[in-house]
Amino acid sequence: MPRHMGINRAYVSGEIEKTPQEKQKELEEKMKKFLEKGGKIEKVLPGAAYNLGSMEKSGKPHWTDKELKDAAKKKD
Repeated sequence: MPRHMGINRAYVSGEIEKTPQEKQKELEEKMKKFLEKGGKIEKVLPGAAYNLGSMEKSGKPHWTDKELKDAAKKKD
């Protein structure tokens, strides 16, 4: 092995990141358990939540409720 080549291993502590297929499989298992417990999935209309604020000094949200709904209509 040439001198400049390093060892090919993850030099991070903790778990090795999962592949997208593994992540998807895990999510599907969690969803299956949720539905077996009696959980329900419902589609809600987009819009701003009440008392929505911002992380900026103004405290005002970036978008109004109407702008969010219009953007969702365009997307569909």
